[in-house]
Amino acid sequence: RRVGLPTYAFQTKHYWLDGRTGTVGVSVAGLSTLGHPLLAVGVALADGNGHVSTGRISLHTHPWLADHVVMGRALVPGAAVLELMLRAGESVGTELLDELVLHSPLVVPAGDAALDLQVAVETPDEQGRRAVRLHSRAYRPGQDDDPEWTCHAEGTLIAAPAEERSVQDTVWPPVGAEAVDIDGFYDRLAATGYGYGPVFRGIRAVWRRGEELFADVVLPEGGARDAERFGVHPALVDAALQTRLVSLLEGQGDRLMPFSFAGARLHATGATAVRARLTPVGDDALSVRLTDHAGLPVLTIETLTSRPLTADAIAGQSVDSLYEVNWAPLGSGPEQVEADGSTAVIGERLPGLDLPRHADLAALAESVRGGGAVPHTVFLPCPPPAADGAAAATADNTSAAHADGAPAAVRALLASVLG
Repeated sequence: RRVGLPTYAFQTKHYWLDGRTGTVGVSVAGLSTLGHPLLAVGVALADGNGHVSTGRISLHTHPWLADHVVMGRALVPGAAVLELMLRAGESVGTELLDELVLHSPLVVPAGDAALDLQVAVETPDEQGRRAVRLHSRAYRPGQDDDPEWTCHAEGTLIAAPAEERSVQDTVWPPVGAEAVDIDGFYDRLAATGYGYGPVFRGIRAVWRRGEELFADVVLPEGGARDAERFGVHPALVDAALQTRLVSLLEGQGDRLMPFSFAGARLHATGATAVRARLTPVGDDALSVRLTDHAGLPVLTIETLTSRPLTADAIAGQSVDSLYEVNWAPLGSGPEQVEADGSTAVIGERLPGLDLPRHADLAALAESVRGGGAVPHTVFLPCPPPAADGAAAATADNTSAAHADGAPAAVRALLASVLG
């Protein structure tokens, strides 16, 4: 059957906000969209040599960071810092991260609080080497006193030599490698202070040959959706580096945290599964090579140096919250109130102020019902005046509370005001 159309002009008028009126493309401000999950925009400096990239992270916008918990704190993994530096180098044509030193952990604030990130690549020196630094600061919307920036990492970028990707590790697992039991791997790590959530639980198998470690690593579904937007997803790289913690679970190693990277280069992007080879090259140092299932390189790190993880290293990192406690002075005296009926007092008169006074709240209500002004502010003495029959009991309770100490006195006072 034929159905009648609405009787209003729905085709020519709408009542929702037009997003175009409130959104300005970053290109209007002279910035370039990077399309990176952690770095939103970038700008080349006027001299044509330097480059600055910025972004903002939080557990609300990047919930997968909550899956990387160390010693009870959500940390941006060192693999993510490596990814940021490599991405910054790509913006200026220096794809080889010659050196990267992590100064302090990057703690992700709880809740909706956020951190601003800034990655700055400087002008090249005479040898073509560029300094690169990662800073963060607490994001405080609408506040004029911007918090200070904290430097978390700095390194050096150089132009990478041309290469031809060649197949490596054609036999997998390598000949002579023996399987390592990883049953309950992540539950056992949790007992040592490493709290890896679903996105960072990527290890599928581990083998050992002498001091070398090998692993099959897969990026779980929660991270695979963003794999194409990263050079290589930090959760995938972090899971590959978790292989070195096998020794910890066997009682032969320490809790470790990445300290420095040397000779890091990205060879392919968008990987969701890799084969990892970790080869010792010194005390607490490893050579890392990640390849795809065809044996082609994805990411290589000549030297990864780790340092023992301590509770002090994490606890020492403070994160400014979006909310904080401030003590504001409360004015008092005649200049703060007006004796025009907008302010009233319950009980005794306030010294120096000639204000309407009422014996109790009931008397104030009766005054209003009789046509009196409705005050904007009412001063209520603490504790409030008690009824005649309850005065002695109130005094006894207050004295007893003071005898028990300040906490009990505070509870008694708040209970009486609430009443």
